[in-house]
Amino acid sequence: MSQVFKNFLFANKIESVFYKATLRRSLADVPHTKITLLENIGITSRKLNKVFILPINKKTAVGLLKNKEIVNVEVVKVADDVIMEELKKINPDFSIDSISSEALQSSIENKQIPLESESENTFIPPEVSEYINESIREFVRNEYNLARKIEPGFSVVRH
Repeated sequence: MSQVFKNFLFANKIESVFYKATLRRSLADVPHTKITLLENIGITSRKLNKVFILPINKKTAVGLLKNKEIVNVEVVKVADDVIMEELKKINPDFSIDSISSEALQSSIENKQIPLESESENTFIPPEVSEYINESIREFVRNEYNLARKIEPGFSVVRH
C-alpha cells in the first residue's frame, strides 16, 4: 500500500479500516446471521469462537472493550481492494484511479465539495467515519439482541 494512501486514510480519520475486533461471542455459527456477516460486513472468521469485523475505529473499539463485547483489538494491514470497496460503499462519488507503491499513481478526488489546493486529494468528510462507526454500533446491538432471543439469559459479560 502506498505511503500516500496510508497518509490519506489516517489524516482523514479513516483508521477504521486498520482495526480488527474479536467478538467475545461467536456469531458466525448462528445460522441466520452467518450470511449477513459475510455479505454485508466483510469479515473473516478463522475459528468459530472468533469473528473479526472490519471496519472499526479506535473510539468504537474502546467503547466495545469497556462494555466487554469484544476481547481484543489490534491494528492490522488491510488489502487495498478491501479499502477501495469500503470507500465506494460509503461514498460512491469518490474516484480512486489506482493504489500502488508509486505515490504518483494515486489519485483521489471528490467532485462535490470545492477544496483548497493543498487538501484537494486528501479530503474525506467527517460523516464518512461516523457512518462506519454507526454501522458497527448498530450491527453489534442487533446481533446481541438476536443472541439473547436465541439463548434466553445471554449476557455479554458472562460470555
